[in-house]
Amino acid sequence: MRLIELVGDGVSQLADRQIVGLTADGGEVAPGYLFAALPSSVADSAIDGADFVPEAIRRGAAALLGPPGLAAKLKIPVDVPIIEDKDPRRRLSQLAAQFFAGQPKTIVAVTGTKGKSTTTVLLGQMLEADGRLALVGGNVGTALSTQVEASTPEAIHVVEVSSFQLELTTTFRPWISVFLNLHADHLDRHDGPE
Repeated sequence: MRLIELVGDGVSQLADRQIVGLTADGGEVAPGYLFAALPSSVADSAIDGADFVPEAIRRGAAALLGPPGLAAKLKIPVDVPIIEDKDPRRRLSQLAAQFFAGQPKTIVAVTGTKGKSTTTVLLGQMLEADGRLALVGGNVGTALSTQVEASTPEAIHVVEVSSFQLELTTTFRPWISVFLNLHADHLDRHDGPE
């Protein structure tokens, strides 16, 4: 997909190029990827996606996405387009929804404080034992965005998702949602189950 098709007004014709993938993990960047240099979602964290831009550029990133001021923050010159957005996580979610042309039809999403990984893996195994094609992933195993590329119409995607991820998306619509529990570990972030 062309960058100008993906982001629209934010890119000039001169900066347009082919985008073959999206990632927020500098180690997963391959030639032609858009790298999202996201700030940490953890308060007081020293981790900043801008620190991983040199690695992403070395690996062949074709474009960068980040918060306002990303270009000024970089310690190296870059010759790729930089898209700055006040909410880069939301923008990445929107770009991914557009880039991957919709999510698989059948997704079972599992969330909660405790037991997500175990429940996700067991659901996948039960579906496979029933003769169904189950693709297990999310926070455990393969990322859903990677699964989408290998999906088939009959596949059932069983994914572990965190409440933090769910806060950041407006386009994720699983077929079945499983809410396991809410323990004290998450009450510092969430006031209650609502």
